[in-house]
Amino acid sequence: MRLVIEYLAYSVNIQTYPFSAQAYKLWHEHQIISPSEFNHQLRQTADRFLNASKVNASFLDRAAVFGFVFDSVKMYYQNLDWPYHKMLGHERNQSIYLCLLRYSGEKLVIGGPGCHDQMIRVTDRSHPHHFNCHTMEIEKEFSKQVQELYLIIWLGPEENYDVRYRQAFLHDLFEQAYGLRVAIHEPGQMANLEGQGIQIEPGRMNELNFEAVQHIHKQTPRHPCIENPQDKYKDLDGEFSYQFELCLNSHLQRLLVEKCSCLYAYLPRIAVPNATLPYCGRLIGPDGNSMDEKSIFARKDCAFHLLQNSAILKKSFEDAGLCLRRCESVDYVSTVSVTTWRSTQWQLHWSQETAAALDTFNPKTGQFERAESLHNYFQAENLSEPLISKGESDGPTGKYGFSDRYTYVLIKRKSNDTTVKAENLVLTLNALVSRIGGLCSLYIGMTFAVFIELIEFAYMEIWGGCFAKTNNKIEEIDQVDRDEAKGRPLLGLTGKRDAAGQETDQDEGAITSFGHQKQNYSLKSEDLMRNSASAERNEQNKNGSPGENTWAKGFENKKLADTAHVS
Repeated sequence: MRLVIEYLAYSVNIQTYPFSAQAYKLWHEHQIISPSEFNHQLRQTADRFLNASKVNASFLDRAAVFGFVFDSVKMYYQNLDWPYHKMLGHERNQSIYLCLLRYSGEKLVIGGPGCHDQMIRVTDRSHPHHFNCHTMEIEKEFSKQVQELYLIIWLGPEENYDVRYRQAFLHDLFEQAYGLRVAIHEPGQMANLEGQGIQIEPGRMNELNFEAVQHIHKQTPRHPCIENPQDKYKDLDGEFSYQFELCLNSHLQRLLVEKCSCLYAYLPRIAVPNATLPYCGRLIGPDGNSMDEKSIFARKDCAFHLLQNSAILKKSFEDAGLCLRRCESVDYVSTVSVTTWRSTQWQLHWSQETAAALDTFNPKTGQFERAESLHNYFQAENLSEPLISKGESDGPTGKYGFSDRYTYVLIKRKSNDTTVKAENLVLTLNALVSRIGGLCSLYIGMTFAVFIELIEFAYMEIWGGCFAKTNNKIEEIDQVDRDEAKGRPLLGLTGKRDAAGQETDQDEGAITSFGHQKQNYSLKSEDLMRNSASAERNEQNKNGSPGENTWAKGFENKKLADTAHVS
């Protein structure tokens, strides 16, 4: 049950014991195969395989499958022809015995069997385990005013009523909890009874409180979402609003139909089952009596291998963009409190009678079509007398009683507040642009620094090589001078005059000129100065005093030595 003030409406799914009183009549008239007959055919087939296993042990597995695995209410559901499933389930007017709405403060609206009222819309859905499930929604224009919803639900005939037709489903013993299973969900969506359903105890007053939690997802490249989806998805004759899981399961069902040519009962039935497209668990052959053993195992193996990879397939549907999560969704956190409900049979009887009479009011004529029921209630001396005198009535109160055959459900919202859980982007657009700008500036700075370093490196490589070559050459010349100074005697220059009468300095056959020898020798200034001084002394000894030519020759010899050093 769901009540969302401001934008949502009531929505409740109810399941009771799957078979109604109408089902026993159909079984008795042999219009529909009964669970007992279905179980009998399974046991006969299992016994045949068990006998064959004496010759071939491989048949023992098939005997166990037919005798125990296939004997379940889910397999029975898949072997019925559409729409017999709905004929066996509970009808709206029988299940919803009475309803009451509280709205706009203390105003009350009471509804009779089926809860037929303009404020409430009731739809049903066929389920492979619960058969008929009823969904109740408050119409949108009244959803803001409704505060509480009260439901009295009849659970159907007692569990041992006419058991000759229900001797089946041996190992469903562990799933046969008695009572209701209620799921709160958004209006227009398919209820997940297995995952979100809450067990409601029979014969008690069950108060169901809930609070709304809204989830808001951000649109991101890695996890996109869809806003306000308008897609609709089918399940047999029903149509439901977009849900992420419903979308994935519908695509998985299409793939299963394509690969295995059958419908999986626990996925959305995208088509009505028929002879060419049966349920994957269809056992009964086209004649309605024999077991189609070959086809059932082929479909079973195909469906098993495909559903084994269902998680991978669903992830591929999501990655391909076929199904996306909704950007906004609402969940409901529910709690249940249970207490004893001290109702009496006459109260239940007269509440139903008066509510049914009030439903027959015609606003055009201003009259009640069943005014007699109101008169009987107003004029009765003993309210229990109608039940005692008649022994039984036409309603379920007279036929079956209400000890544990009913339950009372009160649905209310804890508060009008909605808890919002929203995703916040850690890196917003502004922060992203700022970070990109910072990275770009850092990159430009680093690039410029590297560029300067490259220029410096090129400069050092080019000019450093030239300087190194020059230094090496100078060092080689100095080394040669040192080697010559150590390995050869000093050259003595003798002053002689040439034919023109000019004085020349020549080594005795060693050097003819500095510029025309293949190998030149460098004379240090000190050596030349010593040679010049020696020649000067010789000249003084001859002439007795230094002359002008001697100083001139010394200056020229020094100049010659300097020139020889740098050549």
